[in-house]
Amino acid sequence: MFLLFSPIKIIVGIASSYAALLLLFGWLWESARVAFAFATVLELILTYIVYVGWRSLWSRFPKLNQVLFPDLNGDWIAKIHWVRDDKEGTVSAAAKIKQDLIKMSIELDAPESDSATVALVVRKDPESGRPILHYIYEVTEHQMRIESNPSYRGAASLKVDASDSRFMRGNYFTSRGSRGHFSFERVAQSE
Repeated sequence: MFLLFSPIKIIVGIASSYAALLLLFGWLWESARVAFAFATVLELILTYIVYVGWRSLWSRFPKLNQVLFPDLNGDWIAKIHWVRDDKEGTVSAAAKIKQDLIKMSIELDAPESDSATVALVVRKDPESGRPILHYIYEVTEHQMRIESNPSYRGAASLKVDASDSRFMRGNYFTSRGSRGHFSFERVAQSE
């Protein structure tokens, strides 16, 4: 989610706010000890928000899912519709998305292979505002075949459904010459 905004603007905004608050508290109490204590507390709060606390903000203010970027953390079921040479098929896989304000990853566990994220960039479509995930992944087969390498790379662009962030879909291609379509559906979480 970090790349939704310019990293420079985020860093400058946080640093400026932090410096302004330190100066304000230092001026109000005229005590360096109070200012440094406040700085320590502020750093702990910011660290918590970046790595964990943002999810509670998103759950309290669901509008943030539309305004900024949806919370995609959790378990998903992926349908992989593939085409390679003159063969085609569909495979189901378990997917796990891990996300915080700075990074995101997608792991897939299919019957014959696993895949892990190599690089992932999130953005919003400039016209529709729909969240899009562009990612490169590495696939490792469970059983090595004589005619192929045990691992290969692929790239996909996934669009989050405009009306329901429990669904994503998009096309992909791989270094093996296969191509296809992903459909992701979030697994219902028990409360």
